[in-house]
Amino acid sequence: MYGWRRPEWAAVEDKTTIDRLWAAAGVASPPHVVVDVETLRRAPEEIGIGKIAGPAGVVAAADSTRGHVGDSLGLRWVPDPDRFQESVRDLADRADRVRIARFADGVPCSVLGMALPDGIAVFAPIEIVTLGDPATGRLLFCGSSTHWRPGASAEREMRDATRRAGRELVRTTGYRGIFSVDGLLTPDGFTATELNPRHASGLGLRAALPDFPVYLFNRAVQEELPGLEGIRSAALERVVRRAVAAAPSYALTVPVARTGHADGAARLRHGGSVIDYRTAGGVAALTAVSPPAPGHRAGPACAALAAHLGDPGLRCFPLGTGGAD
Repeated sequence: MYGWRRPEWAAVEDKTTIDRLWAAAGVASPPHVVVDVETLRRAPEEIGIGKIAGPAGVVAAADSTRGHVGDSLGLRWVPDPDRFQESVRDLADRADRVRIARFADGVPCSVLGMALPDGIAVFAPIEIVTLGDPATGRLLFCGSSTHWRPGASAEREMRDATRRAGRELVRTTGYRGIFSVDGLLTPDGFTATELNPRHASGLGLRAALPDFPVYLFNRAVQEELPGLEGIRSAALERVVRRAVAAAPSYALTVPVARTGHADGAARLRHGGSVIDYRTAGGVAALTAVSPPAPGHRAGPACAALAAHLGDPGLRCFPLGTGGAD
């Protein structure tokens, strides 16, 4: 089968086992514990949530034994540890094991890389906009933005971590092609949460180089097709980073939670910024923010848009940096 996903590659995506790779690669990750679902059901008090939780609580992640759990589908944020059991009860029916980690309150982000025969190409960090409701723990995945500019030092830290993780991924599984390292940029630095050994979304080439067949290119690299020997990781890294930086883009949507919002282009003024968006089919797509938020972040605009569209409880991360206020 052409382009098939090797089982040893897919196994890396399991959030309950990824910490072995982080440790081997020297990549920071939050304090955590992995428990089986029987412990989750019958003896949650044995987990010691109080020792793991931070000021923003904990996050529970299902393993991947029963299918794909991306885009926050297998995550449960528990801001209040006293409500832990009721918050994660449904995970016991969709997983064999659950990873419970301290919730790192930072900017959700991702760095994509590509494993090539001569090394690892690492691209620029992107913002992964996920909103959360501190009262309920509900998470809403909105999409990604290549406008984000975290600063030279933070970008170097994230890209270095991704390169080390990519090398370890190749060493242990022989992986080839695009992968992503997801995590959070906190005031204390970058902390990793998952590694996706697949063509994850958000790279930004669709907007930057719309005629380049990145999906087919990735498959060709994975299958080691002839004719690719001359492509060097350092050169690819430079080309992609320059192209995406020259044409930053949003791939962000927010659901319309109440009636009265007509389809079409619209504008919201919030906190000194003008947020342009287009509504269709019950969702609003962010199109522009002017002037941009600090670091060109899109999370605050998405939180403001969610409130405007009828969901005022949602906040962006770090908490306190955007919302309905």
